[in-house]
Amino acid sequence: MKKSEYSKGVLEQFQLEYGQACGASYIADGLKCHKGVINRELQDKLKDGYPFASGGFSDVYDIDGLVVKVQEEGDLADTMREMKLQNIAADAGLAPKAYDVKQVGNNVLSTQDRVPKGFKSASIEPEMFELLPKPMQDAGGKLYADLLKAGVVHKDFHTGNWFVNADGKGMAIDFGIANTLKDANMKQLVYAAQRLEPVLRGTKMGARFEKMFNKYDPGTDWEENGPFAQELRTLLPQVADSL
Repeated sequence: MKKSEYSKGVLEQFQLEYGQACGASYIADGLKCHKGVINRELQDKLKDGYPFASGGFSDVYDIDGLVVKVQEEGDLADTMREMKLQNIAADAGLAPKAYDVKQVGNNVLSTQDRVPKGFKSASIEPEMFELLPKPMQDAGGKLYADLLKAGVVHKDFHTGNWFVNADGKGMAIDFGIANTLKDANMKQLVYAAQRLEPVLRGTKMGARFEKMFNKYDPGTDWEENGPFAQELRTLLPQVADSL
């Protein structure tokens, strides 16, 4: 099956399905949604649509102002987890709200709001955070800090996955390999520190950050739940509060 097409079998199976009253109940406990339900009406529009973005094994459509993501041979549990993390960020105003997720044949479909108008990505092509102009670095660092304050460690924070408006407010997408700060592993914690380091240079908090990193040997001290991991978990929220 081509990435941008549904097989006839998947469509026929989908036509037998009706979205539940609120599929997002699987995503975030207590969330009440009134749109974005994956049902026959959405499927009919999706069948005639054309993706505005594609990457890997997924296609992304705009259906009536909602983003509909189709992951070929996707994992339902992983997508539910991703949407729940995204909604933690969305509740803090840092990501589009996610609504429904559903297995359809070998594909996983999900719906969410679009990034609001006026928000622009940091660059057309994915680019290293450190190479961005300083104002955009600062905006990205503030967004990343706000995500940490909301309890989310974003692990794929390239410039195609976050957007900033004229007022400097940011929004992030693609929480597929994100985690909560509480449950983040060592690689995720170090990644978070690396995202913040460029905007901390020359500050007292930056000097404290550098001193902490120099204290631990990557070859021996970076074990899961070791002293370095625990110190990172403690210091990262303080760093976030300083930005």
